[in-house]
Amino acid sequence: MSKSKFILFIIIAIFFVSGSIPANASVRCGDIDGNDEINLLDITFLIKYMYKNGETPQDMAACDVDLTGKINILDISYLIRYLYSEGPQPCKGQSIPEGQKYIFEIEYINWAWGYRLEGRVIDYKGDIYDYSYGHNDTPWDTAQSGILTESDLDAKFDHNQVFVGTIPRDTLLKYFYLVEAAGEGPYSPVVNACFDFGTLTVRAYQYESATGAYNSVMMYMMGDFARKNLSPAAEIIFDWMYEDIFGESIDNIVCGYPE
Repeated sequence: MSKSKFILFIIIAIFFVSGSIPANASVRCGDIDGNDEINLLDITFLIKYMYKNGETPQDMAACDVDLTGKINILDISYLIRYLYSEGPQPCKGQSIPEGQKYIFEIEYINWAWGYRLEGRVIDYKGDIYDYSYGHNDTPWDTAQSGILTESDLDAKFDHNQVFVGTIPRDTLLKYFYLVEAAGEGPYSPVVNACFDFGTLTVRAYQYESATGAYNSVMMYMMGDFARKNLSPAAEIIFDWMYEDIFGESIDNIVCGYPE
């Protein structure tokens, strides 16, 4: 769904849905209009401020309900989900599903000069690990069904595993919440960007508790083949993963998707 269509959907929802959820008076997050409640009026206030040159909120910190450090359409989406779809409380984030072990991954693979697979993964505790396969290693093979399970990913990430560090829990949850929105796309076409460079992919995993299956959500792919998740949520996750977790600058991307 395009950004303009999504905004239109939100505006339509505002005129057809009503409701009010009392807020804790000591917590201002999400109380955009400052009336000590979080309700439809806060969504309306934020939309008018962002897109209609409306009144500036008294407390801008109250608008950053998804804790990304930015105030944008994702905050509006967050409030709608909180009020009408049993979403997480403002500034609280979303809990990781029971049973989900792996959350984020940066993967590099290259077959040009012999098999090479390496990457960095973040698990549900916020622990970061590196893994690697060399020319003489048996290539990692995904499930024949195409459905990833924990055992499939264990086999991948346990190979030559090295512990790197741990990120704070609130940081993990802040970006985990954005995965659902990123999973809705849309995605750019795949383009050929380089030759013999290999492919680096930044992704997150969605988990189906009922089946134990993992669904890969691509944020950005660069290298021989390049593709971009056009969701604002995916852009935020990619910037964080590439710069803070991978340690590279987005200003120095080689063989990226052409802008």
